[in-house]
Amino acid sequence: MIKSSFLWYTQSLSYQIQQGTVIAVIADSIACSPYDSGVPDSKHQKHRTSSHDVYDLGDEESTMDFTKSEFLAFKASFARPKYANTYRMEPYRPFEAHVIRKKAEEILKNTLQDYKYDGSNAASKCSVLSEDILAAVKDQGFDRYKYIVQVFMVEKSGQSIHIASRWVWDDARDNWVSALHETENYVTVALIIAGYYE
Repeated sequence: MIKSSFLWYTQSLSYQIQQGTVIAVIADSIACSPYDSGVPDSKHQKHRTSSHDVYDLGDEESTMDFTKSEFLAFKASFARPKYANTYRMEPYRPFEAHVIRKKAEEILKNTLQDYKYDGSNAASKCSVLSEDILAAVKDQGFDRYKYIVQVFMVEKSGQSIHIASRWVWDDARDNWVSALHETENYVTVALIIAGYYE
């Protein structure tokens, strides 16, 4: 005759803070079937203790007891959410370069219409412009894309300038847009890169 049995597992975790030392006690106990005497077998029990020094806790004594369900709930609050695979390789709404170019040129025109070039504040102006363009691009709602926005502002003084970028590229999904705003004193170029992110 085969006797059916089940195992139950309990785990309790308690911390005691006494005089600057944290003592963590993890007790695991395994018990056999309900047909036994109800006392867990000693060879199946494990007890582990460890202590770690913690300084500047004061003289207060405190004890926290966690049951298994509370401990698992506490641990689960730090877990990353898991999503089911969609097996979708394309975005629902792909990146539209012409829409972003118009939006970026409009932001450059509206923000820089009364701006006089000054080398001391041009860097801060470029960072404000890049944040505004990035916010406008994100508001368009293209899904599964990550964006890089760079803004260059150059004073006109008879020089030439060449801006180059290199990256690993997926021609089918990745895209980029440049927008230009030019006055008689300076030139502003905005470069928006949309990288597809699965």
